[in-house]
Amino acid sequence: MQREAADKFCGARRGYLYAALLAPWFEASIIHHFQRSDFTPSPRVDVVMLRLNKRGPPLIVSHERQLYRDFVVHAFVTRQPTLSHTLKAMLSHQQLRQMTRTLGIDLCVPPSTLTTQQWIQLFHHFSQIGSPQARRLISGSERRLRQQQAKLHKVHRTRAAQARSG
Repeated sequence: MQREAADKFCGARRGYLYAALLAPWFEASIIHHFQRSDFTPSPRVDVVMLRLNKRGPPLIVSHERQLYRDFVVHAFVTRQPTLSHTLKAMLSHQQLRQMTRTLGIDLCVPPSTLTTQQWIQLFHHFSQIGSPQARRLISGSERRLRQQQAKLHKVHRTRAAQARSG
């Protein structure tokens, strides 16, 4: 697959939604870098082989699977500059301070700066202190994102280039 896409699953250069959603159940790693000359015709992008190893046991218990996915999606897609702003709608000021102290995670950063391990720590803490109202607020976030993405008109870049030239 294209290296840039693989990086999104691995969370190599920065945190990505895909990496945070995948990490509790799979460990993603790039195991081979292909040469462009390995293919005919040569691709215009770097190509790698991605390995997904299933974790056993998962880092999130099965009955909290959807809550975790909704929590992460909500944090990534809410149009707030920092995690602190996003979490203010779900947690009290005192709970946010406690979370920052307990986890040692700076919440005054965008979601993309957290590692997958930090997402898991953040979620575990949220699942312990989050109120039913907070859970309702994030409930369905992943489903809504999928519905929005399904409505997008997508044009493959080679077709877009053909349309512009022709």
